[in-house]
Amino acid sequence: MIGNITIANNTQELSAIIQTRLNTKVRDYRKNGMEAPKCKVIVVDDYCNEYNQDDYITAPILLPDSKSMECLVFGQMDQFEYLYRYKLMNDPDIKEYLIVLVAGLMEKQFDYIFYFDTANNTNLAPIESVLMNFLREAIGLTFRTAGEVIQNPQLLYEQSMLVEFYQSNLMAVSQWGYNVKSTNGLFRNF
Repeated sequence: MIGNITIANNTQELSAIIQTRLNTKVRDYRKNGMEAPKCKVIVVDDYCNEYNQDDYITAPILLPDSKSMECLVFGQMDQFEYLYRYKLMNDPDIKEYLIVLVAGLMEKQFDYIFYFDTANNTNLAPIESVLMNFLREAIGLTFRTAGEVIQNPQLLYEQSMLVEFYQSNLMAVSQWGYNVKSTNGLFRNF
């Protein structure tokens, strides 16, 4: 089983996804005597003081670099997308970060909520678009929006990885040493 990924674009959507998850998936697992998979909120922003909790992970590493942001601010969208995708594809720290996320999805069935506060930072909307497209194309991750999940909570049970990416992602997780059998202890507490 592979975890689930949803996207929230404001605090209301984030709260609604969390509440919907508690009222469906978590409740169903508990009713069956099982512990529900952990849910981590990936906050894609560089300022995250208010999200200082264990289940919130700040992810400024996933933001564009300064040259990309300059293009975004000046409306040079093609150049912005090119530079941002180049960073996502070639930065070794980002590669490792994404492998850790994939390991959580595959090895521990973590659910993730990617949170982009586009209500307070309109620059996050094009960043979200490029990042989500990149994650879909490069490692086969799929996402549901808050609206989709609220309308149909059963979507929280769907696996968020395209089948054709399963083997290559599993191999990458193993090669980087983040599978549950590794001795690095990343998922020891989960």
